[in-house]
Amino acid sequence: MSPSPPLLGRVRPEIPVGLALTLIALAFFWPLIAPSGAVDPEDMTLVGPGGELAAGALENSSALAYDSLWVDVDPAPVALARGAASRSLEMLARAERAAEESGDTGLSSRVLAVVRAYRHAAMAADSSARAASILDAVRPGVWRAVGNLTSGDVQAALGEWSRVAADVRRAREMVGEALLNLSSVDDSALLSPSHVEVLNESRGRLEALARELDVILALFSLVERNPEAAQRALAAAAAARDGGLSPEEALEILSSPGVQEFVTGVSSLSPGDAGRFGGQLAQLRALVEALSGAAQGGQPQGPGQGSGAGRGERPND
Repeated sequence: MSPSPPLLGRVRPEIPVGLALTLIALAFFWPLIAPSGAVDPEDMTLVGPGGELAAGALENSSALAYDSLWVDVDPAPVALARGAASRSLEMLARAERAAEESGDTGLSSRVLAVVRAYRHAAMAADSSARAASILDAVRPGVWRAVGNLTSGDVQAALGEWSRVAADVRRAREMVGEALLNLSSVDDSALLSPSHVEVLNESRGRLEALARELDVILALFSLVERNPEAAQRALAAAAAARDGGLSPEEALEILSSPGVQEFVTGVSSLSPGDAGRFGGQLAQLRALVEALSGAAQGGQPQGPGQGSGAGRGERPND
């Protein structure tokens, strides 16, 4: 049976209290704000609470997305983050319209710059929350697929992977959309240093998640390209690791179609980029490098010399 990560399916992040209180307050006062059909110059003041809501949604949704590939994520805070992002966009749109109607003034220009910055943050929050929902659903299958592969069972690994691959790719697209929006945020337009900190921390989480997903996708792309070669490489590597393969036999297997490509491809992947999958990837690299080492008379070859090369941990593990 494939190994499971610690705490898998056991931890549920709490609903962010501050964000919940903000949403409750907005739900209470929202009817007092001028109807959306009318333009009220005072709507420009909505840029403040709209920006605050966008920053809170981004902070929480990026954390949920980051966690979703490791632990259970409760759908309630995900929905809350998406709701906050949506309400933020509504408020920012109202502020933008009021600023545009007020004419070209210093205040309106400032408001429009702030609106643009927080709109990108709110859109990034929504994409992050959607990625969290997707990854939370496929997380067990991803871990089983990786576990089966490190155990040398290519058929079982591909069976699991085929059920989650499309959703993993879709989640990666969502993370990419979030990062693209964050790259468009003008830090100087944000209303407080704490929001700049939220932006940087959220970007860091999403970049780490993107690297992790990229490694997983690259790994299974190698396997899907030639499953037979991958299975033969892993079986031979296990034999080489246990001392049951001569240099001549190892060389013959490495010369088989697709085997050397698989071994080289796996060895080129970085456990550091794999984040919390780093241990499994390091184990897999050590295995395939045993085959290369056997072909060279016992000397490991390739970019992954030493099974822990590139080993890295994600923060807060």
